[in-house]
Amino acid sequence: MPEIDLSKSVLGFVPCIELRWFDQTRRYCRADADHIFPDHLDPPGPDVTYTAVPALDIEYQNQDGGTEFRPIFVTIPSDLDPFDKMVTQTFAEVEITVLEADFSADTDTPRVAFVGTVFKTRANFRGKSKLIKADCVGRKQFWKDVSLGVKATDRCPWFFGDHVCGATVVTTTEEVESVTGTELILTALTNDNAGSGNGRYTRGYVQFEGLRILVRSHDFGNRRLVMAKAPPQIPGYTWVGAMVTIFEGCDKSIQACEFYGRQAFFGGIGRQMPAYNPLLSDRPEGG
Repeated sequence: MPEIDLSKSVLGFVPCIELRWFDQTRRYCRADADHIFPDHLDPPGPDVTYTAVPALDIEYQNQDGGTEFRPIFVTIPSDLDPFDKMVTQTFAEVEITVLEADFSADTDTPRVAFVGTVFKTRANFRGKSKLIKADCVGRKQFWKDVSLGVKATDRCPWFFGDHVCGATVVTTTEEVESVTGTELILTALTNDNAGSGNGRYTRGYVQFEGLRILVRSHDFGNRRLVMAKAPPQIPGYTWVGAMVTIFEGCDKSIQACEFYGRQAFFGGIGRQMPAYNPLLSDRPEGG
């Protein structure tokens, strides 16, 4: 069994992290040298190598049965992929798995201690320019975003293309001509009016290498998209010249529903509100 000096202060446990996004995977361990561990997935794949990062540190919080915001904190050098990009640009959602290998036991098979996503990154941690602190939240944190019931508004509550909506979401692949702040110019783009002057990609999204950015607006008649966040544009990591996938969107209005031919399934039950509250008053004469 190989010996790792840095693990002795934590009762033989070697902390490791695995980062996954799109088709990319990075693995790091707090050790003096790279180490090969068995794959933790079920069924397991070939053995995998974890790159030695002596500065890696993981801070845990109590994980209970609730859905409170219980992040863990990972401190890591700022030049490691993908953290070097995450602190400067919009990046794809990164899933993190924290593992522990017990070298004091008879096996070095890592056990999974935490699974979640990288929620936020902060550069210059503790005033050190070469360190990044990443806040990572568990999967159960996102259960808090689920709402119950249906709101009585004039906007459809269904997800565009889900089993209730029933619309077929069409995608197209185009080349990015330029990026200016949150504005994206494509070399070509279908310019149908999806209602009220909105192009068909309003409230859709653009995807490249696992990163999805919401389209805030697509004005009818042009190939310019205004994004909810600025697409990445730094040397070695930019959307300019990339072939991106563009997904149709829906602004939740009845006009957009009619454009996609799904008005019979429109869920905006508050689109036509009565002039009185039927729970508190009688129907007025002629109402």
